[in-house]
Amino acid sequence: MAATRVSSYTSPRPDLAPLLPLHAASVLDIGCSNGAFGAEVKARLGATIVGIEIDPDFAREAEARLDRVVCDDAIAGLGALYGERFDCAVCADVLEHVADPDAVLTGVREVLSSEGTVVVSLPNVRFYDTFVELGLRGRWPLGHRRLGHGRPPYVGEHRPDWRKSGYMRGDRRTLWLDCSE
Repeated sequence: MAATRVSSYTSPRPDLAPLLPLHAASVLDIGCSNGAFGAEVKARLGATIVGIEIDPDFAREAEARLDRVVCDDAIAGLGALYGERFDCAVCADVLEHVADPDAVLTGVREVLSSEGTVVVSLPNVRFYDTFVELGLRGRWPLGHRRLGHGRPPYVGEHRPDWRKSGYMRGDRRTLWLDCSE
């Protein structure tokens, strides 16, 4: 997969960083891209940051910024981290790229500490460009198609099922949903 440079995937995501718990000493960034977001979190929290990135070019860049990077798809990367525990796991605009978001969320649950937090960001399908392209043309906007969006990430059977993945109301774990554009 050739790295497509899009600012939303290579920026420090100042919109997302404040959602992470201040007590997080270890953070897993799934789909860490070039590591810019993880570097921001590391500077902000002083946390150990581990990333999972499928694109080898992005992974190489991230290795210079993060404490460790697993270059693999989300599910295999989570498997490689089995037995480790993280205070926070971040899926920033990544679940819409995977074939089975529920499997990823289940895998995330396996590596969270008992008080762990999950932060998820998904594209805003109500953003005018996305709405027009999906609503009138039946496809993701060009930039999204280049990044592997082949389908709406949370419509019908592709919508992540939080309960199926083990996240229940009243659970001590926190789930934030940020609809970014």
